Amino acid sequence: MHWLSLGSAWLALSCLLIIAMYILKKRYEPRNISSHLLWRQVLQEQEANRPWQRLKNQLLLWLQLLIAILIVLALMEPAVEKELTRDTHAVILLDRSASMATSEAERGETYLEKAKQELLDWIDRQWDGGAVTLVVNGQYPTIALSHESDKQRLTQGIKSVEPYYGISDDETALSLAQALAGHDDQAYLHYYVDERFKLIQETVDQTAAYREQWHLYDSTLTGYDDRIRSFTLTQASDAEQQVNGFVTVLHETNRHQELELAVTAYNERGSVMIEQRYTNRADSSGMTIFTIHDLPQAQYYAAELIPLASDPNSFNNKQYSLLTAEQTYQALLVSEGNLFLEKAMQLMNVGMTKIASSAEAPGAELLSDIHFIIVDGSYAQLAQKEEWRVILEQYPLWVIDDPDRSQAAALTNEPAAVHEHPVTQYFNMDDVYISLVAAISSQELSSTDVVVEYGGAPAILAGMRAQKPYLRYAFSLQDSDLPLRAAFPVLVMNSVEYLVSGSAHQLGSMLVEAEPTLSLSAQTSSSYWKRLDQADSGQAMRFTSAVTAPSIPGVYALIEEDERGQVIQQRTAVIQADSSEFASPSIAAIVHDYEGNQQMGERNAGLSKLTAWLAAILLLVLVLEWEVYRRGI
Repeated sequence: MHWLSLGSAWLALSCLLIIAMYILKKRYEPRNISSHLLWRQVLQEQEANRPWQRLKNQLLLWLQLLIAILIVLALMEPAVEKELTRDTHAVILLDRSASMATSEAERGETYLEKAKQELLDWIDRQWDGGAVTLVVNGQYPTIALSHESDKQRLTQGIKSVEPYYGISDDETALSLAQALAGHDDQAYLHYYVDERFKLIQETVDQTAAYREQWHLYDSTLTGYDDRIRSFTLTQASDAEQQVNGFVTVLHETNRHQELELAVTAYNERGSVMIEQRYTNRADSSGMTIFTIHDLPQAQYYAAELIPLASDPNSFNNKQYSLLTAEQTYQALLVSEGNLFLEKAMQLMNVGMTKIASSAEAPGAELLSDIHFIIVDGSYAQLAQKEEWRVILEQYPLWVIDDPDRSQAAALTNEPAAVHEHPVTQYFNMDDVYISLVAAISSQELSSTDVVVEYGGAPAILAGMRAQKPYLRYAFSLQDSDLPLRAAFPVLVMNSVEYLVSGSAHQLGSMLVEAEPTLSLSAQTSSSYWKRLDQADSGQAMRFTSAVTAPSIPGVYALIEEDERGQVIQQRTAVIQADSSEFASPSIAAIVHDYEGNQQMGERNAGLSKLTAWLAAILLLVLVLEWEVYRRGI
């Protein structure tokens, strides 16, 4: 309780004045005296006892004293601590990342569930009608509620926050919350985050005018957070039906316990084919490798580490994997002849169907086995033909330019630059010479990544077109000595793997809500995800253009249908949550240090005045006093 005008307490002396008025008030009481000889004795006794006896049975007196006390209390402006007063703008940052959605608290609920419940309880206790803004993190921070002052909508907004399993931009979310608080000393920042929240010391502003409080969810058992780091499967060479592999487990160092691992194979209906258990003594280095063997070929596999009772996060103890089978790819080469490229393709065991640029567009039968198209030197002419343009849009495309002087970019003496990209793995441009490089339009540069620069000009570009891989060499192989270098086969191999990355029978692993590299069938009209590791809840989302990975981790099948609704092909993918948070250091030390150094005092609380309640009580007492006065009590 706080008194905003404590100096008004001196008015309580008025109560003494009221009491004195009742004491000094003359009041004659009838007395029956049997003899006048006793008259003086009665008067003396009455005068001695009357001042305090007058206060007995005086209900009107006590009501008037109560009124006076209430008036004094109202003038003293009493107030109670409230963090969400009507004048306060509360900005709440709620962490909904993968670590919050999977880490388990004491009673078995996740950190996110616990945070939402504590936030609702906090609003029940502290909300006094002030405006509340709710910020949640994700790929981009989102303002879920903005200056909301309706308690029902506040409750619904908090309950509707769903987990986000992708890579969350925590620092931007924190900056957004601080920006919304601004420089208002009436603002209040409330953080509900876990220890894996990505935070750096510089983002904690200890000089800010707004008030703030951290609700940090951390575990004293973080050293025992066992997790599966990788799960790899390969097909044995000596037996077609046998599958072997490795599972890498991370755990606390210097542990001397037995670790138990269960590996399960599932068929296309999600039923268990076989389950095998493996035990291994924990390695003192903190990383133990399990060798998996004698598994049958299956649709997908699950490796699950049997957790200890003290493991705060059982979610990362399970990981799915697919068996990637080797596949021979077929390419359509539209060229007048390119000996270097054809030889490199033969070394990679890529089947080639060669066709001249002047020939008619191939039919559906020839294209049925094609995985990607290479256009060597004639792309501009082919793109102007409608039948060719339709075909080029349906497949991953590799364009090799053959520029003339009028189309060439101005080259400088800048050294060649190779940027990090799947196409440039293990590749360098040492001592490579290129005589002409085509000038690239700004529109194409905005939609692609420049992976190699030569003479200050973009030389190799990679990107996506209609969710299909796109690769462009802005120079002719005949105008360069690159095919004579040892790095050329490496570049071709990387280029082929980039183009066919979405053409395999298994789609591999991908992050939630990612836009994967896919090569849909030319006959595909729509596609959708079907969950395999558990029954689907709700209707599957259909895609008619770009396909996005599901938002919940698990094993899914991407089913493609034609215009008649017939299934063309079905491919399996493992959808994974962001695991980078679990490897990040705890921020508990930063937050605790910040709270320890901050001299908050009463700065953490707002004040809600009780004057209105006192006025209501005063009116009620006045009504009672009138009844007492009217009845003459």
